Amino acid sequence: MGEGRKPPVSLPISTEEGAKLYATMSAFDGTYKIEGETNFVVHVENSWAPSWSGTDQHRTFRIDGNNLTITFVTKAPGTGQDLSVTVRGERLE
Repeated sequence: MGEGRKPPVSLPISTEEGAKLYATMSAFDGTYKIEGETNFVVHVENSWAPSWSGTDQHRTFRIDGNNLTITFVTKAPGTGQDLSVTVRGERLE
């Protein structure tokens, strides 16, 4: 998700607010496989960006204790520009 996302002012969401929220999110589903000790590939079945559907998305991951960091470079849907992404998560016990 992009930084600084704000909930809509009211419902139903305006076209302008919806476009801003859509432009700052990413979501997809599919199957994945682990390759080696630091890489995995997601075969995207459905995506917020139709150009990703049916593709393989390669990711690098690192686990440090309860922390997971995923990094990748991809083409931004709609612009084709290189997009460098880092996703961090922490496991709660």
